[in-house]
Amino acid sequence: MTMTPEQFQAIYEGVPEVLPSGATLYKYRPQQYVNKPRYPLLIITIASEGIPVSEVRLMSRNTATATEIWGQNCRARMAAVIEALDMNECRGLASELYTFLYSTEAGLNPYQPGMPMQFRGADPPENLPPLRDEWQKKLVQRFVVYFFVEYQFTWQRTFDTIQKVVLGIGNEVESSVFDWETVKQSHSTSYLVDVILEPAPEPEPES
Repeated sequence: MTMTPEQFQAIYEGVPEVLPSGATLYKYRPQQYVNKPRYPLLIITIASEGIPVSEVRLMSRNTATATEIWGQNCRARMAAVIEALDMNECRGLASELYTFLYSTEAGLNPYQPGMPMQFRGADPPENLPPLRDEWQKKLVQRFVVYFFVEYQFTWQRTFDTIQKVVLGIGNEVESSVFDWETVKQSHSTSYLVDVILEPAPEPEPES
């Protein structure tokens, strides 16, 4: 139930590098973090993911096949870590980012076809322990904003549909033949027929 790379990319792009005040953050993924970074910087990472919220089930069909799409709406907890060399600057940037995420909903669209995602709030900025930058011989101040996103994790199964039903009575073969297109219900949104076919029992031997 992990996010796809495309889903993570949509979240990554939705978190701004330039805030309304004009402040610029140098944005990184965790694996892109370098030994000599530029400040202030912003790191976007996944704190947790795959928390089930609700079930998803869809069906599409044509005359030959039907496709079932199964899945879950899941929640991810994202971390936006801001680092700066000045405590007041770091705190101010975290507060501004927190407000901006709410005002823009992280740029996510729950009605986007194929990849619906939705912003589901954020926790207030939290102060993290500082780190030492060995290149500049200074302490790096850090704040994190945790925010929440819902996304879909889906899988599908495709199978053939019934095209023709042949009924026989006694020893007569093909006494009744129904073409599926002539008998299906146009208003049906699920299975058209749910049936188990079993052979007729063998007659009891005469004593």
